[in-house]
Amino acid sequence: AETMAANMKKSLENLIEHSNWLTSLAKKSLRAKLRAMKTLFGFPDWYDQKNLIEAYYKD
Repeated sequence: AETMAANMKKSLENLIEHSNWLTSLAKKSLRAKLRAMKTLFGFPDWYDQKNLIEAYYKD
């Protein structure tokens, strides 16, 4: 999952860099935001309890 997230970030950076409709200032701002992004993985505590998952998604 970490590799996938890193690849997505690289792809976004590449899209930003090669876009011809963004200004230099916009590209700089987007690159800064992309670098500041944190990648977090997780799930709720109840996720490993089948009955609670079924109750959560029943409707």
